[in-house]
Amino acid sequence: MRLFIVIAALLLIPAFAVVMEWHFQSSGREAMLEQCRSRLAKAGLDEVSVRLDHFDAVLTGMCSDPADLEKAQALVTNVRGVRLKFDDNQIRVPAKLSANIHGHEMLLSGWLPREGHRLQIVRLAKASRPDLEVSAADIRLSPRVALGPESQTRDGLQPKVFASLLESIRLPASLSITGDGHHYIFKGSLPSPAVRDAIVKAAKESAPGLEIDASQFIGDEHVAAAPFAQGMDLADFVRLYFESPTPGSFQIDQRNGPRIQAYATTAMESAWLAALRPVSGSSRVAMEVTRVPSLFHFPTYQPQSKLEPQVVVGLRETFRLQRVLFDSGSAKIKAEEEAKLSVLAETIKKAGPDLHLIVAGYSDVGGEPVGKTMQHARADVVRSKLVELGVPGNLLEAMPFEAVRPPGPLTDEVRRDTRSVELLIK
Repeated sequence: MRLFIVIAALLLIPAFAVVMEWHFQSSGREAMLEQCRSRLAKAGLDEVSVRLDHFDAVLTGMCSDPADLEKAQALVTNVRGVRLKFDDNQIRVPAKLSANIHGHEMLLSGWLPREGHRLQIVRLAKASRPDLEVSAADIRLSPRVALGPESQTRDGLQPKVFASLLESIRLPASLSITGDGHHYIFKGSLPSPAVRDAIVKAAKESAPGLEIDASQFIGDEHVAAAPFAQGMDLADFVRLYFESPTPGSFQIDQRNGPRIQAYATTAMESAWLAALRPVSGSSRVAMEVTRVPSLFHFPTYQPQSKLEPQVVVGLRETFRLQRVLFDSGSAKIKAEEEAKLSVLAETIKKAGPDLHLIVAGYSDVGGEPVGKTMQHARADVVRSKLVELGVPGNLLEAMPFEAVRPPGPLTDEVRRDTRSVELLIK
């Protein structure tokens, strides 16, 4: 009897196991799966999938952060009855890199698969930004991180996550020119050494008398590309810009476009804008220009007349105060202006034959209909009167100029002052 009971029990064990397996597959397994899925969903891990092989769980899918990978494992492991080994956690995390630049240091952060990848991105970052110290202490490493697809870069075929980072840290293309009329400093960076050298050469050739420091202006292939830095259009503009007696300040970058702060005649301003058109594209040129009637009015204009500097200063002040005024629409010298011309004639003769002058004629800034005809006529009549008063004619050259309207309202006094002739040291 006992033997029969033992045999019966042994026969019932497989049957019991089959029943238990059926019960687990039909209800228990599904319940555990539902708990796992519910916990993952509540944690926002919707791209993680879980399957059960009896009581052993296998995780697959993607997480955005290595911390989420660990969170998913902890959530599933805490489901009663479920076992999850590290090797069964097959979740992948896309590689991620970002850079923060503080002063002269670049801090890299993110996550990569192996130490070799971290060393590789540090090397590439240093090559792209040799001006910065690179720290990669905040890059975490995990074998579950996937580098992802590759893309072609100027450094060769690289993981796309590397290419994106390298593009984001490139020096932005820019050019800044500042100076005081004698010494000019070029700063910035361009993606082409040839364009950089052409710009510096253009400035030196146009203004050989100026001191130009380009030690802070670099050309390197790792600088970010910019439309204004392509070709030689920017060098052509700089060549024209430095033909000015007093080049001002000039800046250009991708975000702000070109900016100019300088003295200029109307013709020079128009020429600069035309030269910048192929450089700026659709960007507006920000012009802060102090307009002057002629090259002789620039603050740093160096007269050709061989006179002592202190003599030049005194003469300029005398001529500024002794402008010859005219009635509207007239080139006839008024009686009250005759005395000015007598004083001017004596001053010129006293200065001697080294003083060469421009007799500059202007019309009303309010708009005299005769235009340049009146400017010519006024300059000629004053020149003739000075010759009549004993000034050698070879020292005087009559020229018409467009008067510059001063800031503020256009009053009768402003219009009267611009209907004039002034003497300029040539």
